[in-house]
Amino acid sequence: MGVKDNSHFSYAREDIGWFSLLGILGGVMGAAYNEVVKRVNHLRGGFLKGKPPRRVALLKLIEAVMLALVCRAVRTLAPLLALPLALPLALPLALSIACAYAYAPPSLQVCFTTCYALP
Repeated sequence: MGVKDNSHFSYAREDIGWFSLLGILGGVMGAAYNEVVKRVNHLRGGFLKGKPPRRVALLKLIEAVMLALVCRAVRTLAPLLALPLALPLALPLALSIACAYAYAPPSLQVCFTTCYALP
């Protein structure tokens, strides 16, 4: 079934540290998320307890709308905040491509033109 794949993956000893760091950071972030959710739910339970059902429904609606607005704001602003971080990384890459093109023989310049052409 499927296409035969002759590739193989091997990891060097140096990679184990990065994998461990990734696992530790993922575990810490997951534990922090669970703790925040637990505290928010505890806060919500105390805030909504003893209120009339109509008021609880209204507060839950307001909470859902506020959450949607915050998510939309984060979704809208995230690219704007990431742009200043991405530019220092993208500029050296663009310069290296330009230098490689300038000093490449004509046969490779065709490849550069084809591979890095803008749509």
